[in-house]
Amino acid sequence: MNNGTRGCDFAEWLSRGFGTATHATIAGSGEDGLTQMMLSLPELAIFGEARLRKFSYEFIHYEAILDAEEETDDEEFAAAANKG
Repeated sequence: MNNGTRGCDFAEWLSRGFGTATHATIAGSGEDGLTQMMLSLPELAIFGEARLRKFSYEFIHYEAILDAEEETDDEEFAAAANKG
């Protein structure tokens, strides 16, 4: 979080490295539960509730977020190819 890593990027890294079951276990706490767990750790609480809540949302919904970004990238690439 300190270097601006989004929750969805961290979740993808975690899932690739440790498996989707690890992500599912953490995500199973829900957005509120994950946010509250992070707020209970002083090292993370310094980022504030709003930022942790956003990170939690991105972490839990990482597949949908990254899929939507990929679709946008594909559409932009297709539009650029049609212009050229």
